[in-house]
Amino acid sequence: MNKVLEVVNKYLLVNKLKLNVDKTETMIITSKYKYGQLNVNDINLKLGYDKRDLITSAKYLGFYIDSHLNFNAHFEYICTKIGKKRYYFMRISINLSVKSIITVHQAIVQPHFDFYASILFLLNSNQKDQLQKLQNRCTRIIITCSWLAPISSMSKTLSWFSFEERCLFMKMSFVFILVNDLAPSYFDELLCFNIEVHNDLTREHHLNMSAICKNGPMSNRSRSDEMSTKPVVLALIMS
Repeated sequence: MNKVLEVVNKYLLVNKLKLNVDKTETMIITSKYKYGQLNVNDINLKLGYDKRDLITSAKYLGFYIDSHLNFNAHFEYICTKIGKKRYYFMRISINLSVKSIITVHQAIVQPHFDFYASILFLLNSNQKDQLQKLQNRCTRIIITCSWLAPISSMSKTLSWFSFEERCLFMKMSFVFILVNDLAPSYFDELLCFNIEVHNDLTREHHLNMSAICKNGPMSNRSRSDEMSTKPVVLALIMS
C-alpha cells in the first residue's frame, strides 16, 4: 500500500499539485473477525512525510461509511439529526395549521428518512424499530392526538407508509427507473449481474473486476436474456 501511495505522491510532485492531508483519511473495510486479527499499530501508511492514521468511519456525500459496513455510524447520525429536527418541528408546530405542519415535516424531517433509503432498508430490526418510533412521534405532533392512540390509525389518517414500507417504496422506485432506462447512461454501463460476481468459486478465487462489468468478457449473452433477468438481478444487487 505504501508503494501505491509513493506513486501518488510522485504524481503530485511532478504535476506541482498539493493534497489536502487534513481531509485525507484511511480506513480498512473488512469483517469484525478479520479486523480483530489485524495489529493496527503495525500498519504504517505514509503519504510523503505525513503519516495517515486509521479511522473506523468516514462521511462521504452525507453518508457515514464504517469499516465493517454495518451502517451503525450512519444510523446513529440520522437518529441524532432527526431527534434535533423533531424538537424544532414540535416547537414551531404550535402556531401552524395541519397543512403547514405537514409541509414543514416534509421539508426538514422526512428527507432524513428517505436519504439512502436502499441502505436503511438493510438495518436490523431493532434499528428499524427505533426509526419507526421517531416517525411515530412526528406523526403524533402533526395530528395532536393522545399518546395512547394507535399508530396504525394515525398513519391511516395521513395516508403514510411505515418506515420499512417507505424504504421499500423508495428502493423499488429506483429499481423501476433503472429497469425502464430512465436513469443516466452511466448507471447502465456500471451495472453488473449477480451471477457475474458470485459463483461456486467466489470464496476460493479473487474476483476479476474487469469481468464483473456488464460490458466485460462475462457478459456475452443475448439482449433478450439480459432484459429477462434484469429486474430480479437489480433487486438482488440493491438488497
